[in-house]
Amino acid sequence: MADHTDNALRAAIRALDEVIYDAIDPNHPLAHEQTKLVSKYLQLILSRHAYAHDRHQFELSHYIEMSEQVKVDANLVSPAISLALDETLAKARELQKLSSTRDFDLQACSQKLAALLTALVRTTATVDHELRKRIEKVILSGSKAFLDAQRAWFLPQGWESKPEMVPPIDQVFQMNDR
Repeated sequence: MADHTDNALRAAIRALDEVIYDAIDPNHPLAHEQTKLVSKYLQLILSRHAYAHDRHQFELSHYIEMSEQVKVDANLVSPAISLALDETLAKARELQKLSSTRDFDLQACSQKLAALLTALVRTTATVDHELRKRIEKVILSGSKAFLDAQRAWFLPQGWESKPEMVPPIDQVFQMNDR
C-alpha cells in the first residue's frame, strides 16, 4: 500500500490553519496559540520525517563514540555503571550492524546510553578531579556535533537567532557521520 503520510500531514496542517483556527472563539487566545503550535509541529514532522532514520543512527553513533571514550574511566568511577555501559554498548553495536533495525530500537538504545553517561557524569562529583575532568572533557567535546544536528533538525521552528550558522538538514548527518 502506498504511503500517504505527507498528504495526510499536509491535510491536517491545512485543516488547522484554514478551518479550525478561524473557528476558535476569539476570546480563547490559548486555543489559538496551541492550534498554531500544533500546526507548526506538524510542519516540522512533514519536513523532517524523511531524515528520522538518519537522525536515530547519528544519535546512536554519537552516544557509542562517547561511551567508548569514557568506558575505561567509567570502571574507576562506578563498576555498576561501567558494566551497564558495556552491556548497552554491545547491544548498540549489534543494532548498528543490522540493516533492519527499527528506529524505535535505535532511539531506545541511544536513550539508555545517554542515561548511563548522565549517571556517570553525576557520579564523578565524588571522584578525583583529574578523572572527573577527563570524563567531562569527552562529554563536552562531543556536544558540538550533537547540537549541530539538533539545531538543524529544529531549524524550521524558527528559534535560531542566526539560522545561517546552522548546517543544512540534508548534510548534517553525513557531515557528522562516524
